[in-house]
Amino acid sequence: MQTIKVAVFALAVIGFFVTFANSIPQIESRPPQSVTLSMDMTPQQLAAAGKDIVDTKGGCLTCHGLGSPGTRAPDLQGVGARSATRKPGYTSEQYLHESLIDPCAYVVEGYQCIMPPMNKPPASLNDAEIAAVIAWLQSLGGEITVKPVAVSASASSSSSAPASAAKTAPEILKAMACFACHTIASVDFMVGKVGPELSHIGTNAATRKPGMSAKDYIRESILDPNAFIAPDCPDGPCKSPSLMPPNFGDQLTA
Repeated sequence: MQTIKVAVFALAVIGFFVTFANSIPQIESRPPQSVTLSMDMTPQQLAAAGKDIVDTKGGCLTCHGLGSPGTRAPDLQGVGARSATRKPGYTSEQYLHESLIDPCAYVVEGYQCIMPPMNKPPASLNDAEIAAVIAWLQSLGGEITVKPVAVSASASSSSSAPASAAKTAPEILKAMACFACHTIASVDFMVGKVGPELSHIGTNAATRKPGMSAKDYIRESILDPNAFIAPDCPDGPCKSPSLMPPNFGDQLTA
């Protein structure tokens, strides 16, 4: 069990609305599951590793469906075949790679661009992990053409390291792609229309769970988004399970 300090993020969010005199204690959080990748993997092994990443670090099926429409994103069943014809002049591998690192480049009709780039927080997949996810996507009705990718030790460690470069509240909100889902009226880029509105979270949080302070509720919501599902989202009741990635505790440090 790894001890993770999330004081900076929780305090930064709360700081928009309310000041707290005491500090936030340490919180324990499990590190994300590790997936071993190697250059000698067969296409099938690479795809299997990609599925593990999708189910854990990537968190893709939080929004996407597999055999049925997703809660917020397209059904991935058959995407291996569709990807080869989605954009003129693009191969399956090129389209899928673009969709993972620049998801707003092509948005499937009927959906909004709410997906953060997978090579940035909160997923922070490295090139080898991106290739594995592409292999799994290609396996869904198509031919696996992507090859394993070697990643240097420094690149590998940086991909899993917490996003600690951001220091101010807006920098943290932007680095963690909070704007993809949430709105805060006082922050110009926080215009998401998926998750709960956060403009008054500093006061609302104190009323969400009996006996729990605002800071403890916000901290819990960052580390365990399913502990309490907020009642209202922009288009109706918030979804359960939560659409919020569960690994922010591994991305944030004090």
